[in-house]
Amino acid sequence: MKKLFILILIPFFISCDKHLDEKIYKSKDITVKWYRVSNISSGHDFIDLERWGDTDNIMKANTGGIYDVKIIGDTILIRAIPQIGIYDLVAKKNECYVKLDTTVTTYEYMKKFQPENAKYFKSKDTLGSSENVSKEELEKKILVGDFIVSPKNKEAKKNK
Repeated sequence: MKKLFILILIPFFISCDKHLDEKIYKSKDITVKWYRVSNISSGHDFIDLERWGDTDNIMKANTGGIYDVKIIGDTILIRAIPQIGIYDLVAKKNECYVKLDTTVTTYEYMKKFQPENAKYFKSKDTLGSSENVSKEELEKKILVGDFIVSPKNKEAKKNK
């Protein structure tokens, strides 16, 4: 009976490390993969960077919070809600800069991933929306530093 129980659990543990909901973003020689890994008790989002034959993890965060990933030149822009729980974030890898944009509002996030619940967050968000920001505006904002701030916030904090 004990052996049967162990045999039943083995496939369960093997399947826990698969990439779920994998999204791939490509630009010239840069490929970025955003995926989820579900463990027994929790799940995490990962973002990997592939360039010049090397694959490296550039971010590990709690599941839920990453809104989008963009490649602008040699910069990887990770758009997320300000409340995201980040375990690991690399600033530069394989000559690519990694920037975190936390100007995404909870309403925007919910509208994209859970549209039926977005209405509950519409009036609660106080940050400026980044939903309709053009590529040129994003490139200007990237120059501010490693953390991108809301256009309404006049103080920009640079990574020292």
